[in-house]
Amino acid sequence: MGFLAGSLAVVAGAGAEMALPLARALAQAGARLALVDSSQSAAEKAAANLFEDGIDAAPYEAGTTADDVSRALAAIVAAQGRPHILVTCPAPAQIEPSASFSEAAFRSAFEGGAIHAFLWCQAVGRLMLEAGSGVIVNVSGLSAMGGWPGWVGQSVALAGVHNLTHTLATEWTRHGVRVNCLAPGIAERDAARLMETPEAPDMQAVLARIPMGRLVSDEDLGAALLYLVRPGASFISGEILRVDGAWDVWGRYYAVDPSARR
Repeated sequence: MGFLAGSLAVVAGAGAEMALPLARALAQAGARLALVDSSQSAAEKAAANLFEDGIDAAPYEAGTTADDVSRALAAIVAAQGRPHILVTCPAPAQIEPSASFSEAAFRSAFEGGAIHAFLWCQAVGRLMLEAGSGVIVNVSGLSAMGGWPGWVGQSVALAGVHNLTHTLATEWTRHGVRVNCLAPGIAERDAARLMETPEAPDMQAVLARIPMGRLVSDEDLGAALLYLVRPGASFISGEILRVDGAWDVWGRYYAVDPSARR
């Protein structure tokens, strides 16, 4: 029995790659899981992947409107009870130079990032406020903290997630609901995507750019999430926790040595 035994965790955006290690960590600490995605098949696929590890998780589908979220949340509460933990995960970034980034792509990025997080925080947050307790962790990314060439949609959307986290923390912490943000560092999938950006570095330059000298692992992310949701972190709210091996504190994207770029 882990320290989250008896808790229900909702993972919204369960089809995102980073959602699986986070959900797995919550389950290993004893939490029951409700996995939600805008695609029922994506939610079911995530649940099936966890089931291979002996973890039960209930999949749910929710669209991108407040009514969609409310219906999905009502189904979760009816089947599993009130959520104690909410984790929101953003949609993947679309990488393209800003000058050619379409309006539709920008709106989609904002919907899959800031709006997605807002709707789930608001809906689940109301239940937590009524109960006087709960923990929310919004997942963002390093692109929210500086100018990343080609990442304009996700950069703006996730910067919004950061400020959403700050605002909700100032409003809700006094009522027993903590709100924090988890900013994953560069994982293997992210390093591959960096190669697609304008003036992209090669892999050796990316690794040299990370003071820790390696990419972030699923275990790193899971451990950080568990830190944020554990009772021992009861005074932590409004924080953006970077799990990046000191990437962000050492300048920004352009701190990669230009001579190391191809």
